[in-house]
Amino acid sequence: MTGCAQLIDVVMLTKNSNRPWFRRVLAAIMREIPVHHFIVVDGYSTDGTVDVVKEFFGDKVIVIKTKAPLGCARYLGMRAVDTEWFAFIDSDVEVLPGWFKTVQKYMKHPRIYGVQGVYKGGVTSRHVQLVSSPRRCLSIKDVIKHGIVERYGADTAHVLLRRDVVRLINPAFLCQLECGEDAYIAWKIIEAGYIYVETSELQAIHYSSPEVVLLKALRRSFGYNGIFYGIPFHVYMISTAIRFLSHLLKRRWEFLVYLTNLIGGTVSFTKTVRLERLCREGV
Repeated sequence: MTGCAQLIDVVMLTKNSNRPWFRRVLAAIMREIPVHHFIVVDGYSTDGTVDVVKEFFGDKVIVIKTKAPLGCARYLGMRAVDTEWFAFIDSDVEVLPGWFKTVQKYMKHPRIYGVQGVYKGGVTSRHVQLVSSPRRCLSIKDVIKHGIVERYGADTAHVLLRRDVVRLINPAFLCQLECGEDAYIAWKIIEAGYIYVETSELQAIHYSSPEVVLLKALRRSFGYNGIFYGIPFHVYMISTAIRFLSHLLKRRWEFLVYLTNLIGGTVSFTKTVRLERLCREGV
C-alpha cells in the first residue's frame, strides 16, 4: 500500500492457522494496511503458519511463542507494539478494500481508543454505534431481545486500537481469560472515559468453521470468560436460553453453542467472579 504516512503494527494470534484461506488473509493485510511490524503470537504451530507469514512480511515479522490462554496471548501481542495505533486481525479474517483508508478518520479523534469492524454484509444498528458497558448501562430488555454480544460485546477479529489501551487493563485478569477478552478490553476503554466504536464502514470476510466456534463455546463455558464481566448471571442465562431456543426451532447448528453455554455457564461465572475479586484485592 502506498501513500500512507502512518505505519501501524498488526498483531495476529495463530495456532496451526495455515488453512486454505490463510494466504488470502495475509495478502489482504499487505494490500490494505501499512505494516510497521507484523507481530505473530503463535501457539507452537506445526503446519508452517509462521513460515507463511514470513513469506509475506519478511523482516517485519516478530514471533512470540506461547501456550498461554487467549487473553494472555493478546496481552503479549499488545506489549510488543511500538506504534501509536495497532490492529488485531484474526488469522481467518480477510479485510476488504478500503479498510485502512476508512479507519484513518477515526484515528484523528483524541478520545477514540478502539474502532471495530463487522463481517461482510453486517450492519450496526446505526452506521456507527458506541459499544456500551454493563457497569454503566444495562438494559435487561435490550439484552433479552438482541443478546449480550450484540448489545454489549466486542470482537477483536479486525479492530484498530491505540497502544495506550494496554495501560487501561489489568494483566492479571486479562491473562486468565480463555474467551471474552475482546469484551473486557472494550469495556475497560469505556470505563476509563474513552470511546470504543463499531462501524459497518469496516468490513471483512470471516472464514471460520463450525468446529472452531464450538471449541470457543467450550472455553467460554468451562473456563474464565470475560463476557461475564459486569453482567448479572441471571441476565446472561435468560439471554442464552432465548438464543438456544431460537436456533433450535430454526434448526441451526448454532444451538449447540448456546446449549454448551447453558450447561457450563455456572462454572465460568463462578470462576470469573472469583478471579475478578482476587485481582481487586491484589492477590
